[in-house]
Amino acid sequence: MSTILLVDAQASRRKLAAMTLQQAGHRVVQGSRLRDAPELALRHAPELVLMGLEHPLADSLWALRCIKAHPATFELRLHALGARVRAVDEVCIRAAGFDGLMATPLDYRALQRYVDAALRTRHAARH
Repeated sequence: MSTILLVDAQASRRKLAAMTLQQAGHRVVQGSRLRDAPELALRHAPELVLMGLEHPLADSLWALRCIKAHPATFELRLHALGARVRAVDEVCIRAAGFDGLMATPLDYRALQRYVDAALRTRHAARH
């Protein structure tokens, strides 16, 4: 069982994603405010962070930088959840420091596959 930190201001998307991941056997820690993401990451030591991209985008980038700057969390894999994503957006999001991007609205079966692949990639990178 992996611990996943899911931070998303959109409550309905967050709750459905959490339920999907819990049914797949993951422990899901939820947060609704990006400013809480660094503290939640420190407290719960997740294997993966899923973070909704919010406007202003600077809030998402601030949370990303805080998590990547701390010695206890800098190796965490951070994946963005974003609406209306174009190929150029994914390039920019990866350049900012995110490890991946999943477009919303979420297909919950695809979310489960995406998370499983991200966790496999994380584990392979550590060995």
